[in-house]
Amino acid sequence: LFPQGRPLWSPAAVGAALWNGAVASALAFLLWNHILTRMEAGKASVAIMAVPAVGVLACVLVLGEPMTWPIALGMTVLLAGILIVLGVGERRG
Repeated sequence: LFPQGRPLWSPAAVGAALWNGAVASALAFLLWNHILTRMEAGKASVAIMAVPAVGVLACVLVLGEPMTWPIALGMTVLLAGILIVLGVGERRG
């Protein structure tokens, strides 16, 4: 079951598992439902594609990972595509 050996269940590990399993998941569920009350489900689901960009930014800010030009370009293209699909800046008339 555990190729690296038995897991060490320290209080910090249990706390992190509870936080990620319960608190963070509950917050994500509440935020998703809030978004669905304000936006069409189809458009809201496209915004999920921003999750990798948020993950990369978190790694840069929290873990000190380097932000390289290829990564920045990829995130820019990804976010631009999301904005295009969502119709941000589109004039309605």
